[in-house]
Amino acid sequence: MTTLGSVLSLDVTAVKVDPMQVYDIVGVLNRGRGLLYRDPLPGSETSYQTLNLIGPNQIVYSRLKAFEGAITVAPSNLAQVYASQEFPTFTCGPRLLPNYFRLLTTTKGLWDDLQNLSTGMGGRRERVKPADFLTIRIPLPSVSEQNRIVDLMRGVDGLVSAITEEVERARVALSCAAIELASLPADGGKVPIDSLLLRNIGGVWGSEAGVDEMDVDVYRSTEFTNWCRLSGEAEARRSVSASQFRSRELKAQDILIEKSGGTPTRSVGRVVQISTGDLYRPTIGANFLQLLRADPSKVSPRYLFWTLWAGHRRGDGFDFQTASTNIRNLQTKAYLARGVDLPCRETQEEIARTLDGILDCVHSVENEAANLRAFRSTLLTSLLNQETEIPESYDDLLERVP
Repeated sequence: MTTLGSVLSLDVTAVKVDPMQVYDIVGVLNRGRGLLYRDPLPGSETSYQTLNLIGPNQIVYSRLKAFEGAITVAPSNLAQVYASQEFPTFTCGPRLLPNYFRLLTTTKGLWDDLQNLSTGMGGRRERVKPADFLTIRIPLPSVSEQNRIVDLMRGVDGLVSAITEEVERARVALSCAAIELASLPADGGKVPIDSLLLRNIGGVWGSEAGVDEMDVDVYRSTEFTNWCRLSGEAEARRSVSASQFRSRELKAQDILIEKSGGTPTRSVGRVVQISTGDLYRPTIGANFLQLLRADPSKVSPRYLFWTLWAGHRRGDGFDFQTASTNIRNLQTKAYLARGVDLPCRETQEEIARTLDGILDCVHSVENEAANLRAFRSTLLTSLLNQETEIPESYDDLLERVP
């Protein structure tokens, strides 16, 4: 272990701002995810007197956001970019490879060190000063060993990138298939969604556990994923009356629709369908959700879910939402009164089976990606702690690779 101050040095190039010039500006993403490329900044539109020039292979962090792991190493092919004086830069000495330190910027250990150097809370949180940053201790194997670690991890990171792209392609395929199949024209014309429901009721938030007649688990939209499943068990435990529970108890095949949420580019109205595996104890949906229970004599519950999911992916909610500040609220009654195409039952079931098959593929690739990322983290930790050593014979392999 050694201190950063013994292997790198503060190396800031401050450039006086010229009102006649336009500057390419960068920030630093949190959790070691690299540079954030911002819109170009005309010199005439900033109050900064100087900007810091970020050089290739330089270490740069955000003094204000260091506690979030906002640190990275600039790419070796970086064009001329600038950042404010809140982003100090450092240059590696001969005993520290930039690519090796780039791996360190992706580790929780370095993020924790930066967080410990940031004191205070919220707006009073202290910036991490360069002098303090240089006191951080890091594992420092020989340059040859650093090279071996960098090369091995480059291969693993290539696999992570490849499977991440595969996940995105699978998700796009699912979206396209759902939008296409769940909106096929039907002979009978449009049918209002709310006419297909046995139950259509808003959720409740209740009181703190132990206050009312019974305690229940409560799903919230924070536990929704965009890809048809909940992220895990309900984290909220609340207290409600017996009558509130009776009218809102979740059962398998129930659909929860988000009534408040969304972003500027994503409408409100995400949906998930509850499975028996989601119900561990008596459970309801929170007040920002609407419980929908399909009438199986009128529609396949699974087909109705896919219809709502496809509608959200298509952006149907944009026409049925109101916005106040940053919150978007779904006009639930109007949204559910709109008509949808309803093919015959046999076709509904066939479409649902087809989309379920594609969804299984999506989740399979997502799980594979999660396992690979976990393996990457474990391997890197093991290499940095020298619990796993790469034999020197690996150097012969490196010399043979162009």
